[in-house]
Amino acid sequence: MTFDRESPQPDRPGIRGVVFDKDGTLFDFTRTWTPWCEQLVGELSGGDPGLARRLGAALGFDLELRMFEPDSVVLTDTIQAVVKTLLGVLPPDTDADRLFRHVDDSIATRSPAQVVPLRPLLERLRSAGIVLGLATNDQKKSTLRHLQQAGIDSCLSFVADADSGHGIKPGPGMLVAFCEHTGLSPQHCAMVGDSVFDMLAAQSANFLRIGVCSGPTPAERLGEMADIVLDSVADLPGWLGL
Repeated sequence: MTFDRESPQPDRPGIRGVVFDKDGTLFDFTRTWTPWCEQLVGELSGGDPGLARRLGAALGFDLELRMFEPDSVVLTDTIQAVVKTLLGVLPPDTDADRLFRHVDDSIATRSPAQVVPLRPLLERLRSAGIVLGLATNDQKKSTLRHLQQAGIDSCLSFVADADSGHGIKPGPGMLVAFCEHTGLSPQHCAMVGDSVFDMLAAQSANFLRIGVCSGPTPAERLGEMADIVLDSVADLPGWLGL
């Protein structure tokens, strides 16, 4: 499926830089984060079904349907926001620092499921002269580990995460930093992501907005903000005419 906003920028110069979101874009969100969320909720609830339901609801995760809401804090925000959300449900004497370390370690040690074989895809884009970057609200430790596990860390010329000092999405700081690092104009760049936050960041940075349907956000909602909506990153080379 491809949704195009009737070529809203037909005179836009060719794309020379592409920045990807991580979870839900390069890595399959459901296959990666559903089991993680179930395990975390199970550990923190200690077998209390009522507490488990409240934790799941706070995280925007339906335990029965095994589905995330499009606005889930796990999808859109940082680990600090996830921990703050959990602390709002857990007993008042919960150690915040210990909880942060537990959540951080649980994320960093999980092996993410690739949406498609990523290295051949990224190498194809690079061979066409496109500069590649990553912009994620995840922490540095887990971001680098996931990229290394997938064997794609060397494919990216620029990586920005929540610890990089460029702010977080939906702010444009990561994308502005990509342009500063590469010397590319925003007019030549695209942001590829699966969430509204990705599209807002791209809009603020004047990047082309490419939505992908490999995350929890419905295609119709992405289509309200994106210039183009693709099924997944696998469709990107074809759409770029490579």
